[in-house]
Amino acid sequence: MLEGLFDSPINSAIIALFGAMIFVGRLVACGGYCPKLSFLRRWLGVLFCSFSVAACLEFFGLERDFGVLLFCGVSLYFLVVSVYSWVVICAENFGEDIPPRFDPVDDAWIDSPKYADLMRRIESAGYKKSGSFKMKIDQELDLSQFATTFDGENTRLCIIFPFGDGSIMVSSAKTVLADGTVLLTEARNIPNGFDYPENYASENHPFVSNPLGLLKIHARRLSESALKPRKLDTAPFDDLNCAVNAEIAASQESGLTNPVRYWGDDGVFTEDGKFRFWKMSLMTAYFPFFTAGAKRSV
Repeated sequence: MLEGLFDSPINSAIIALFGAMIFVGRLVACGGYCPKLSFLRRWLGVLFCSFSVAACLEFFGLERDFGVLLFCGVSLYFLVVSVYSWVVICAENFGEDIPPRFDPVDDAWIDSPKYADLMRRIESAGYKKSGSFKMKIDQELDLSQFATTFDGENTRLCIIFPFGDGSIMVSSAKTVLADGTVLLTEARNIPNGFDYPENYASENHPFVSNPLGLLKIHARRLSESALKPRKLDTAPFDDLNCAVNAEIAASQESGLTNPVRYWGDDGVFTEDGKFRFWKMSLMTAYFPFFTAGAKRSV
């Protein structure tokens, strides 16, 4: 029954896509965090699954143009991913009864030659390590994210490892301007669901993997601003937790999160908040270029 199944160009394409997906996956695993390669691997997975579904529909006798079958495969893939994402968000919405908080730790940096070299290059650029912090994000699964801050003259660089293993890295450069505006430049390709306060001027560059490259973008934004920057006068510990609290307050005001006292019973996010988080989860995973320059903390 399966004789000649792999002789057609379509099935050859499926095999090639599978091989490319495995190859790029190995590159990501061996080379460390690279959002462009992760994005490529994700879309290779979309194509592999879509071509496979289309080939199966054709093999079992559905007589349609292959483009139509491929569209059905793509639609089925995103339907499954969308439903799965929604179920996860609804399940994870409960269980938190206190706001997230960073606590100081001895070291929050990833122990690997690649990241040791990155720290040396950051410090060589004039940024001094100023703090190491840990935030519990799931008590049951014992998951934590780790943050390390580096201070320049008027800019604070924060590098967060959301899952604590170096597979994903979120970088942000922040400067407070003379009028109180917070100039924030991020390299983020995962959502957090919260809003930024109104005094934040944010830009997101999801494909930037090097914090030094992000600092150059931030320096350009700073030079284009008509306002002078303030010197850093807040300790990193206070700065991080104040920023988290400000985002929670802004999200509550805009109707994305419930009041903190109701988190244990009603969940963190409202229905609007869950929908926004669900939508941004898909966008940051598959269409991250649409999140560039986003004002909200996507």
